[in-house]
Amino acid sequence: MILNATLSLVLSVFAALNGGGNCSDKNGGFGGPDKNGPGGFSGKIDINASGSISPLTPLVASPAQSASGVVEIDSGWWNFQGFGVRAKGLPTSQPPGPFEVWLADSTGTFFKVANMWPWFDGDWILQMAGYASAPAGLGVANVSDLANRAVQVRDAGGANVYLQGTIGGASGGGAGSYQIGIISLSRPATNPPDADAAGIVKMIEKPGKIKFETEGFHLDTDSAAAYKVFIENSAGANTYYLVGAMALENAGFHDEWELELTSTTGVPVELNVANLSDLGGRNLQIHDKNDAVVLSGLLPALASTAAASSSKSGSLNAAGKTNARGKVILKYDAPHGATSIQLKATNLAVGNGYNVFVETKAGGGVFTNAGALSLSGNKSITGLYRRDSSKGQTLPLGLSTASQLTSRKIQIRDNNNQVVLAGEIP
Repeated sequence: MILNATLSLVLSVFAALNGGGNCSDKNGGFGGPDKNGPGGFSGKIDINASGSISPLTPLVASPAQSASGVVEIDSGWWNFQGFGVRAKGLPTSQPPGPFEVWLADSTGTFFKVANMWPWFDGDWILQMAGYASAPAGLGVANVSDLANRAVQVRDAGGANVYLQGTIGGASGGGAGSYQIGIISLSRPATNPPDADAAGIVKMIEKPGKIKFETEGFHLDTDSAAAYKVFIENSAGANTYYLVGAMALENAGFHDEWELELTSTTGVPVELNVANLSDLGGRNLQIHDKNDAVVLSGLLPALASTAAASSSKSGSLNAAGKTNARGKVILKYDAPHGATSIQLKATNLAVGNGYNVFVETKAGGGVFTNAGALSLSGNKSITGLYRRDSSKGQTLPLGLSTASQLTSRKIQIRDNNNQVVLAGEIP
C-alpha cells in the first residue's frame, strides 16, 4: 500500500482549505502542511474515519506500465470530507505532466477534476477537502456518493490514460466507532523555562487500537536536552508519575519532541490506567532536563463525536463616566484542542495603565488579575489582550478550555483599580 497513514487526508484538510483545496505531503500520505504551524496535527495519526482506499492500475495501453496509485475518500471528522489521488512511478517531465485526475459522473462520462501536483521521484498527488459536504468540483453532495465511480489519471490535456480504478464504498470508522480527546499545552504563566514552547496531546481509541501522543514544539535541541512526560496520579492529586521520555523528531523544523504510545491489546502500560478515559481531568506535564515544567494541560474527556469549533463574542460596557468601549471574543479550535480569548478596548483615557480581571469562579464576584492590556495610540488609546493556548500561552487563571472560561464576569480596570469596562465571557 502506498499510503502510510489512512487518515492523513482528513487530518490535513485544514491546510487544503487554506490553500485552495489541494496540497501534498512529503511523509507519504495525503497529509499537507499544517496552516496552524506547530500547534497542529502532524499527519501521522492512522486511526481511520469513514472512508475507503482503492488501487489505481495501468491500462493495457498505458504509456507507463510500472506506474501505480490509489484513490481515497474520507469523511466523519469535524464534518470535513476529503478526496485524494496519488500516483507513483509516472514520468517527471512536463509534458506529459502536469497529470490530471478525471472522474466518471453518474452516467459514466468522464470529466476533469483538477491538475495533480508533482512530488518526489515521479509521484503526483491531488488532495481536495470540503466542510459538511464533498469538495467542490466532484459533482456530488457527499464523498460517499462517489462509491463505484471510475477515476483516471491522465496526461496534460487528458489525451492518454495512465492509471484507472474504481472508488470503493466508505467503510471503517465513522461517528461512534472511535473516542477522541485533544488538548493544547501551555507554558507556566510566570517565568516559563522556555518562552516559546508549545505542545499538544492527542488521545484516540477505536476497536483494536489505542494511541496516546504528546508533542512539544520549539523546544531545545542541543545534545544535553531531554524531555519527559508526567501524568497526575488522579484528578487534582498534584502528584505525578513518569510516563516516558520524549524523542527528538524534527530538529530545526518546529524543534519537535514526541512521545507516542500505541497498543492493539488495550491501554499502553506506560499510562498506568485500565481505560484511556480514566485520564480525563488529570494534568499532564512535560519536564525538561532540570525537572522544570515546560508545558502542561488538563487531559480532556474522550468523546465519540468531535467537538465543533466555535467563536463567540460579547460586549464590554462602560462603568461610570467614560467613552470607552470594548469587546471580548472567545474561540475554540476543535482540531487542535485550543482556546483563545481576546479583548479589545477603545477610547481609553490617556496616561493610565489597564489590566484584565477575570472572575475566579463564575457568579462568585471575586476577581483575579489576568494581565495587562497592550496599549497603543496617543490621543485615543486602544488596548488589546490576547491569550492563545495553541501558541503555548496560558489562559486566564491557568484554565485549559473555553468551557471553563464561559460565563465568568470580566473587567478592565485602570491603575487605580477602578472598573472602566465590564462584561461576561460568552
